[in-house]
Amino acid sequence: KLRSHPKIVDEFFGRSWLIAFAGEDAAASLKRPLEVQRVIALRRRLAEIYHARIQQLDPGLNIDPARRDTRDIRKRFVVPNVDAANPFLEPSLEPEDWPTEPPGQDEHAWQFDEYGDPGKPAHFARTPSEPSETPSVALNDWLLQGERALLLSGAPGSGKSTVLRCLALDLVRTPELFPAVHDRLGARIPLLIPFALWSRLTAKEQREVGLAEVTRETFRAFVPQNELENFFIEALFDERLVLLIDGLDEYGDEQAARTTLATVETFVRTHDVFTIATARPAGLRRLGPVSGHWRTARLVELLPRQQRDLATKLLSEEDSVAAPVALRVDQFFQQLEHNGRLQSLAGNPLLLHGML
Repeated sequence: KLRSHPKIVDEFFGRSWLIAFAGEDAAASLKRPLEVQRVIALRRRLAEIYHARIQQLDPGLNIDPARRDTRDIRKRFVVPNVDAANPFLEPSLEPEDWPTEPPGQDEHAWQFDEYGDPGKPAHFARTPSEPSETPSVALNDWLLQGERALLLSGAPGSGKSTVLRCLALDLVRTPELFPAVHDRLGARIPLLIPFALWSRLTAKEQREVGLAEVTRETFRAFVPQNELENFFIEALFDERLVLLIDGLDEYGDEQAARTTLATVETFVRTHDVFTIATARPAGLRRLGPVSGHWRTARLVELLPRQQRDLATKLLSEEDSVAAPVALRVDQFFQQLEHNGRLQSLAGNPLLLHGML
């Protein structure tokens, strides 16, 4: 019976046993150029890279090195809900309602994407016309609906990049936030690619740049050349690949971004690969409509319960403060209740970080 299940033989006994047991044709039928031991080694390497890199790109809002938040990013993240019915609803605030910044503060201090367009201001907003109770489902449930190409939109600060970073870590480490997704996908190979870097390479080369080229550029600073080619590049042809593309709205050259988006969509349509991309609605809209191959949803504001959960996580490591965390959380939200304008911003995870 096992002869008809070459994947099981390959996973439990290895490629050499599969060839000896079922023959070369059975091994060739697998879309798995990487043997199990190489996948294990690659996942271990990705876990190291992602943890270290995320600590650099998203160190938390405390800029004091002595109090730098060195925890796994998943310890300060709450899984949000999504709205699949209104995936490109775009929040906005009246100018007089925009949050102000102290004089001299860098207006891009909260942009942690090193490849992003530094000339693009980050506007944090909420639309007054948006219903207070948006029909939504848990992000975990949406990810498990069986679609292979998922596009997650959201306002600035809603947590799009953080979702991909946490999901990548959950797929290569013991899952903490997305256990059901981890169980469904199994031992996958998540490659996290910044769209801004991809479109920048396209603009530089003045031609279409493939996934292999941008993968080399993304990881070449972290692994030796032979490992990059024998593990990371070969993984692009493995059915266990999970492609995570961050920031379809992050680009400096609009034409290069259109070309890059076309490259992404061609790859998604021609490869049986689980793909998740993120974007702000406005930036994506400038590139034109995306194909109907994507299943889309929008990150919605954190619910009151989620806001309290996130505040609890963020305050739980403040060892220098004697007051119990639960008491501090209660006091914080009591203060918000007396300021309707600030309370309306607490649903945005990044702004909630800032107010805490």
